[in-house]
Amino acid sequence: MYVQKFRDAERELEGKGRQLGGSFATTLDSPASRIYACFTNIGRLPTADEDLVLEMARLAFGLNPQEAEEYVRKVERRHCLSTGAT
Repeated sequence: MYVQKFRDAERELEGKGRQLGGSFATTLDSPASRIYACFTNIGRLPTADEDLVLEMARLAFGLNPQEAEEYVRKVERRHCLSTGAT
């Protein structure tokens, strides 16, 4: 809903001859914006954190859900996060 309203407003401004440097609607609908939304929710509901991290990896690297899970597990092993070692 918000994206469509911003697109409408952008078109209206462009119709009046006002050139915009970018598109707020496009930014809201971008992977970066979605990653930020996930990031801001980490820690609110600890049981959902793993899903948020997987979604961020999926969006950031264009992975499918299985590839995202494999990537996160690989990072955990590399940094010993799953064992709590430093």
